[in-house]
Amino acid sequence: MQHDLELHAESRASYERVVELSPSMELRFAQWLCARRSDAAYLCGDLDAAIELARASQDPFHLEAADRMKEGRAGRRVRLPVRFVRQHHMSCAPATLAAVSELWSMPADHLQVVEASATTAPTHSERRWAEQNGWSVREFTVTWQSARRSSTAASPSPWPPPNRGQDISRQ
Repeated sequence: MQHDLELHAESRASYERVVELSPSMELRFAQWLCARRSDAAYLCGDLDAAIELARASQDPFHLEAADRMKEGRAGRRVRLPVRFVRQHHMSCAPATLAAVSELWSMPADHLQVVEASATTAPTHSERRWAEQNGWSVREFTVTWQSARRSSTAASPSPWPPPNRGQDISRQ
């Protein structure tokens, strides 16, 4: 909960307390805990501890993150001001569209997106909704390079806003 509330120092202290109170941990729990402790250390700005704990976790994601931090290419953290939209059963894409729409000052009600997209095939329904509601839709593959470029751009998201901007998928 502390992590979710962005109380990173408190979260880190709580994880360390778990270590103190758990002298005999199962391997998988110890690795999970190392990953969480690495996250907390990173968010507190302690990269040395974040790297050490990431490696101890043996988690593929954290191992790659440790390599990136060690090489000095971890980059800066970019957080977009996207409001949380609680999804319902099978409504992940509509909840995401509602959140991103609000970010671009084109608010959309999550349940209206669900209702509108329920009339077509699931793989195309959200795309159709976006096109019908003024969005310029492009498909692209997110790569490390495109993610870094979009996070440092003036635009707050990896794709252009509705009917504006350029198609970064072809750069």
